[in-house]
Amino acid sequence: MPPGPSRLLPLSADVQVISTRLRSLGDTTAAVVVDGDSIVVRGGGPLPAPASFFVKNGHFSIRPVLCGALAHTRSVVARPTRRLPPCGAQYETLASNLSVNESTGQPGTTILPDPSFASYPSTTADDADQPSTTVLLPAGGEQQYPRFVLGPAQMATSVIASAQAQFDRVVNAWTVDATLTPSGAVQFDRAAGADFHQYMAFDMDGVVLSAPLIQPNQSVFTSFGGKMEITGNFTRSSARQLAALLESGPLPAPLLAR
Repeated sequence: MPPGPSRLLPLSADVQVISTRLRSLGDTTAAVVVDGDSIVVRGGGPLPAPASFFVKNGHFSIRPVLCGALAHTRSVVARPTRRLPPCGAQYETLASNLSVNESTGQPGTTILPDPSFASYPSTTADDADQPSTTVLLPAGGEQQYPRFVLGPAQMATSVIASAQAQFDRVVNAWTVDATLTPSGAVQFDRAAGADFHQYMAFDMDGVVLSAPLIQPNQSVFTSFGGKMEITGNFTRSSARQLAALLESGPLPAPLLAR
């Protein structure tokens, strides 16, 4: 794993992250060392995931959904994404617009994606890592919208204490359950409370994993108690890999798979 472009930190800064990802996937015997201009994994048998997984940036954030967006229309001249326009009022996914029915747990109003964003390409992964910006990100798999317009980040990976993949027999799907640090629990409740009866997006490296509707069957917000569940179009393998990324946190600087 050689260094990526614009490398400003020593390779040793990434060793702990890669080691954590290995342990999270069950390999507790491999050693991760710096060898010249590369990071090498020694021992432990075959890698428990493709080499490309270990060099993922791993930038996770939680952002409020402002509105949905259509897929990018490539025939239209691309516009810069750093200055996204505001969502049209009728397309905003505010609680007042969604009118959630607490008995069904579903929005009472169908809000269509804002067509004005079709001419805007999705925000790049690097730009999506900027927490203070509004971003336009694609959905990872089938979701409410092809793309999402998201507000500034409300929470990031550093507040996750642990994560593990679980098969949820109620929904018959793989999920990732995370335990938050004490400060993370406070941040998550603050963010979820602000997004009550609205969509909250889980973003990993510029892709929306899922955008759940916050406590749609409740009339008032209640604490999540330091726990967070991420659902999505996960297989056992992809859920385990996401849990490993959440536990390890992001790479301090980029790497390339060799």
